[in-house]
Amino acid sequence: MSRSSIELEPGGFRWIDVVDPSGAEIEALAAEFGLHEEAVADCLDPEHLPKYEKQGNVTFLIARAWDEAADPSGDSIQALTRKVALFVGPHFLLSIHRKPQPYLTRLFDEAEPGQRKDDLSQSGRRPSR
Repeated sequence: MSRSSIELEPGGFRWIDVVDPSGAEIEALAAEFGLHEEAVADCLDPEHLPKYEKQGNVTFLIARAWDEAADPSGDSIQALTRKVALFVGPHFLLSIHRKPQPYLTRLFDEAEPGQRKDDLSQSGRRPSR
């Protein structure tokens, strides 16, 4: 798992982007951010179609974005897109996905110096972006 975050407001709202977490790591994120257990289960399903739910003060969204590396002959939404799960709470945006997403990487790269924090991956190396 790699985890990066941007503090979008000093001492306030932050965006945490998580790539390729294990089931146990997602459960830890759920505990950290107070996420609903059914949403976490949906987040783990690689074939899940888009959805939107409001659960207390957290909004949960599964979106599928065009995969720049997809085979153009693909004939299904799963073959042509990548899933990203988004949890939005009062002070956070948590994005979770299995593979790097170039459009998310570009957004992180545009962050001001000092706002971005890359945590070390489990391997002890900085996550590749």
